[in-house]
Amino acid sequence: MERTAEIILSEIKECLKVVSEKLSELEALQAVNEEPAPEPVPQPEPVPEPVDLDIDLPAEYEAPVEEPAPKPEETPAPIQEEVTPPEEEMPVKGPAVLDVVTRSRAWEIDMPGSPVANILSAISLNDRLLFINTLFKKDPALFQDAVKDFNAMDNLQQALDYIAANYADWNLESDTVYRFMMAVRRKLN
Repeated sequence: MERTAEIILSEIKECLKVVSEKLSELEALQAVNEEPAPEPVPQPEPVPEPVDLDIDLPAEYEAPVEEPAPKPEETPAPIQEEVTPPEEEMPVKGPAVLDVVTRSRAWEIDMPGSPVANILSAISLNDRLLFINTLFKKDPALFQDAVKDFNAMDNLQQALDYIAANYADWNLESDTVYRFMMAVRRKLN
């Protein structure tokens, strides 16, 4: 016997009818077994207790007086000294070392960071390469010797004297010198 589409469709309808009847029976059983959930009983909101404002305070008690908040202190701008040109005009290739040392530089004012026992620990690898290539004429040994000398110093003035004596060609206001001197200050402060 050949099954046609009509026969298959009628079989599917018959199965759906049986499933629908079983579903109705299950829903009826579930409705019988379920008890209706009790409705929640509304709880009255708690009423705060009245506060007695007539409190007897000791005679020596005084109500705290609010003082106005202190105004933040304004930090005055650093005073910059005027540099007077010498009476005699001398040809100078760059700023004199002592003139540069007497002026205020950012690395002398800025906070250097946490103290270190060795300057090398305050200098990243990239900065080491930058310092060797720009400040120490591409000579790593010169860099190592300078760092060893700076590590042996006790204060920043010794470092400035050392720079004036050995590295007079440094531009003490450049970014590279700033970064190097901040590492030196972390050791010497």
